[in-house]
Amino acid sequence: MPAGLTLVVGSGGLRCVAAIGLLRVLNEAGIPIAAAVGCSGGALYAAAAALGYDDARAEELTRAFWTPSVLQGYASSLKVVHERRRGFGARDGLVPAAAPEAALAGAFGEHTFADARIPLAIVAADLETGEPVVLREGLVRDAIRASSSIPVVFPPKELGGRLLVDGAIVDPLPVDVAIRDGADAIVAMAFDLGYRSRLKSLAAVQEQVTAITTNHLLRARLGFQTLAHHGEIVTVTRVRPADLDVRHRRDPVPDRARRGGGAGAAPGLRGARGRLKAGGGAEAARRSRPAASTALVRARRHGHVRKAPRQALGPATGRRRRARACAASATSVSDAVPSSAQR
Repeated sequence: MPAGLTLVVGSGGLRCVAAIGLLRVLNEAGIPIAAAVGCSGGALYAAAAALGYDDARAEELTRAFWTPSVLQGYASSLKVVHERRRGFGARDGLVPAAAPEAALAGAFGEHTFADARIPLAIVAADLETGEPVVLREGLVRDAIRASSSIPVVFPPKELGGRLLVDGAIVDPLPVDVAIRDGADAIVAMAFDLGYRSRLKSLAAVQEQVTAITTNHLLRARLGFQTLAHHGEIVTVTRVRPADLDVRHRRDPVPDRARRGGGAGAAPGLRGARGRLKAGGGAEAARRSRPAASTALVRARRHGHVRKAPRQALGPATGRRRRARACAASATSVSDAVPSSAQR
């Protein structure tokens, strides 16, 4: 690879669309990309960057590829295989390859690696040996198809006598490929896979296990490569909304009480806000909730926050009125808690 900045876009499915924004920022800043490396869904956007696609064309290929038709037949095929009405082998997949291959053909046509304006590498995995395979020649669309072939979901792609599947199972963020190729500086775009809150099916459990394994593999490999690389690695990661807004989690403290904390707020409430501002995220706020809840209870004991009286109302109406009364009275927590309690 030539000296300069190497772009690495890791696996992440539809989340990889964020790479379009990164490419736009680099263009606006006048920072050229000297080489591109991609894996799985990230291979789409690494290839787009290497072929010189502009924002509009990259968005067009996104709309063409990430469609419901790509996974059409998944549920019915899963049921058939589960009931053993159909066999399943190494070359099989629950979803036919026709739809993704048609989408990739429309987006990349007959472009080969030789057509790329900058060096391009796409990472897949050998299903039979478990080895990572770095693709650098042939049709770009075939390499992307191989790198994004989720095992079991899509059939493997046979290239060079090997059955190739999703590169995420061996190298979800192929920074090591850029390092071996002599990259001076690397911008790596990483995406963690979200976890399911409900695990009530075989597919859900399988997806959860895959996400856990991939996330841990990503962190372990990136940590080692960051320490080992003599140059500069800048990692751009996806941040979950729940890490930015505590309201995405259940909170025993009423919203109005949480928002009302100022300089004289109860310790738990003030601590939660301070840790959020300091970058602690939702996890830090979660740890502070017992203290916040204790402060609210203490205020109630002193008579500063009163519970709504139980009245002869219907169950639903009574609960709503009591909740409103509690939320309204809790706004005085900041001023009402004694200074000794705040210390």
